[in-house]
Amino acid sequence: MQEEKKKLLEEIGTATSSLPQDVKTINCLLIGQVSAGKTSFCNAAATAIADEKRLIKPQTVYKSSVKSTTVKLESCILLQGDKQLPLLIHDCRGLHEIDSIQKEDIFYTVDGHIEPGYKFDPEKPISISDACYRKDPKLADKMHCVVYVVDATGSKKVLASENAEETFRDLRERLASTYVPQLVLMNKIDQLHENFQGDLERVFYSQLVQRLF
Repeated sequence: MQEEKKKLLEEIGTATSSLPQDVKTINCLLIGQVSAGKTSFCNAAATAIADEKRLIKPQTVYKSSVKSTTVKLESCILLQGDKQLPLLIHDCRGLHEIDSIQKEDIFYTVDGHIEPGYKFDPEKPISISDACYRKDPKLADKMHCVVYVVDATGSKKVLASENAEETFRDLRERLASTYVPQLVLMNKIDQLHENFQGDLERVFYSQLVQRLF
């Protein structure tokens, strides 16, 4: 396990070597419904890299919250000792029938127009006159990867809401002509079946997980 972790960290450490010199970090955007576990994943990733020492301030997380606990575009810095890894995980307001992030704001964020710290307005997208709006974003400002975070335990109800599926579909179509990688992160997968809790390797052979995809 430690060898795999070491190899992964080495790959992250050299991730920008083939990119233009002005791109110092890889920007990864997490999007998903409220309570999908985006913020929890940020905390878990930072803690796993830092071992027993938590190097970021944990975000406020409420189990099964009906509203998004993340209201701003927040950046999770990954630290290995005193060294910052060239990977930034960005978290934003979750998708929901009420108080959801505007679809246009997701597009603006992916294109690099929105600066970290911007507070998303569930009623309207960002204005081009806002102080947090970049008029001419560079490659370093854009998102280089988009991750759809889904709650495996709520896939039959929460995940498949019409609002979320429409947003995911529109974003996939928008990114189809670009080179931006798109991934699905299925969270809480160990809670799908009691057998998984003792041996997570069973997940990769499970027909239950296959049906969810």
